Amino acid sequence: MSTFRPLLILSLLSFLPPPHAREAPTPAPPAERCEAVRSDSSLDPPARSGAADPPPPTGEAPDRSLRPNEPRDFRPLSERRFDRLEEDGWRADLENPNLSLTTDRSAPVSGPRVGEIRFPAGSEGGRTPAWSENWSIREACVTELYVSFWVKLSENWQGHPSGVNKITFFWIHDDPAVFAAYHGSGRGPLSGVVYLQNVPDGGSRLRANVGRWPTDRGDWHHWEVLLISNTGSDRNGEVHWWIDGTKLGEHTNLRFGTAEQGSTWERVAWRPIWGGLDGRVAEDMYMRMDRIYISGRP
Repeated sequence: MSTFRPLLILSLLSFLPPPHAREAPTPAPPAERCEAVRSDSSLDPPARSGAADPPPPTGEAPDRSLRPNEPRDFRPLSERRFDRLEEDGWRADLENPNLSLTTDRSAPVSGPRVGEIRFPAGSEGGRTPAWSENWSIREACVTELYVSFWVKLSENWQGHPSGVNKITFFWIHDDPAVFAAYHGSGRGPLSGVVYLQNVPDGGSRLRANVGRWPTDRGDWHHWEVLLISNTGSDRNGEVHWWIDGTKLGEHTNLRFGTAEQGSTWERVAWRPIWGGLDGRVAEDMYMRMDRIYISGRP
């Protein structure tokens, strides 16, 4: 795997909030409480044979067609429908005009209302124009995390010259250690990949090593990401991801952190970043999001 040290530095800089941002993450739960959660037998997953899916946050019958690769014994943590800018554990950059709810009648799940983050013409590479994040999941003390979301890029989406077009970030030990992205520049083809950064063994791009799936601008695509923390300081962590039901990547023997850093997934962020260093957006473009679902287990 290749190492991307300039990318890692830039990723950290891009998390500096703009003047209007309103970020106040909740404190991480004490390690002792997470240990208690993991040892609580009442939180053990149901037996697989004949077990029913746990009820979704809204109380309706679970529809596994919406998330076909979610492990059956995971517990729902949040389901964002974009009825409001802040909902179900999600907070947002409310005063930022680049973040909005908009109508898209092609939205596959929660439409016609979806979330939109706009990249105005002239936007510089390496910065996010707006953000929306869920910090509440850290209270669940999960070491295995599943996230499902539908994303759509505008038809005029301009891939960053570096090929890095970040979508969502996943935080562990107070670091955005994993992010999902589209790889591709200009008007060229885009491929769904996952990156590691701020991890003990250095940052890298995890390539699609299982399958391929075309990503068309102007169409909705369903991402599923499964993250399994490593144990202590061992290299036994895992990353799996699918697009539109096709498995693209499966990487094992990974290390997200050390025993001292901890292994609890803490935050999921829709914080799209264009790049990559340098470059400017040529014309207004957008990224839209529909139905973000999060589940996991301790």
